[in-house]
Amino acid sequence: MVMKMSDGIKNRNPMKFDLYDLYLNYIHNNKKRNSENSLYDFLRDIKKSIEGFNEILSFGKKTELGFYYIVRSLKHVKSIEQIDCGIKYYYKPVKIPDYMVILNDDSKIYVEVKNNNKSFEKNYSMTTEYYSGLLEYSKLQNTEVYCAIYWSKIGYWTLNKLSLFKLNGNKYVLNVLDAMKYNYMNIVGDYMIGVEAPLTLRVYPDTYNLENGKLEFKIRQAFFLCKNNLVVDSKEKNIGLFFFFYGKWKENSEIKFNSKKEIEYIDFYVEPEERQDNQNFDIIGNLSSMYMKQYNLIVIDKNDKIIDPYLNHNLGFDFDVNYSGDILKIWRFEITC
Repeated sequence: MVMKMSDGIKNRNPMKFDLYDLYLNYIHNNKKRNSENSLYDFLRDIKKSIEGFNEILSFGKKTELGFYYIVRSLKHVKSIEQIDCGIKYYYKPVKIPDYMVILNDDSKIYVEVKNNNKSFEKNYSMTTEYYSGLLEYSKLQNTEVYCAIYWSKIGYWTLNKLSLFKLNGNKYVLNVLDAMKYNYMNIVGDYMIGVEAPLTLRVYPDTYNLENGKLEFKIRQAFFLCKNNLVVDSKEKNIGLFFFFYGKWKENSEIKFNSKKEIEYIDFYVEPEERQDNQNFDIIGNLSSMYMKQYNLIVIDKNDKIIDPYLNHNLGFDFDVNYSGDILKIWRFEITC
């Protein structure tokens, strides 16, 4: 099933509505009146606040939006909606999760998104107060709360029930092995992908200069190959190139010379570090991991600074779960727990 996904950010003008709500909250919290002086103070403090954003806050927001675009791009849910904003009342302290997700079976889950940028061997933890706030919200809504954790050191997403966290001292903790074992990313449309290796981008140079081990060239034409077989179909080629650029296989290159010792072509190829001899394919990664890698390359510049975390398009490609090419054979695995 393919659904048209609307972009709530595009349909709602934050400069018109959200900014005015923020201004009203500002004058209320600071016991000010709506006046020209209050507007000046508001703009001054907004500038100061934005300039004071730290790296943790910025990358946390990027991860939160990354999850949104991944779920949207997987096209397996009916809606995903940010809910931790706006006016709300609760009779006891709660922590509102980031998103409400309506699944294809019309069931509903709440998702809190987190980034774990520590070594993946270390537990992810949250304070008892934070955990209790999410738990109270789950009880109040009578709906499961999940934590979507991006283990950034290994580029891997897990979606885990809040109940999987265990109390350890004054924190609730989750280790990466349990997170992977009890991972529910499949309910939002994630798949593990297998293809035949290697995937190769073969480039024929028009002109080139090879000096002191450094090669500079102008491309005359390029071809894409799977398992050393030429891929002709354009859709098949685009999907293969997506796996080539965003999969987890190791990158290599090789120069092919002709009989005149001139460069005929250069092969840029990816392949797994260890091949599985007893099967026709190797795992190149999860769709969610590849989508996040693409998202990071779009929104982060060469200085590791966030340019703009919002997108006007989906990630990846129009991926039919039943598609398999003539040359690019695709194996999909839905990991359930």
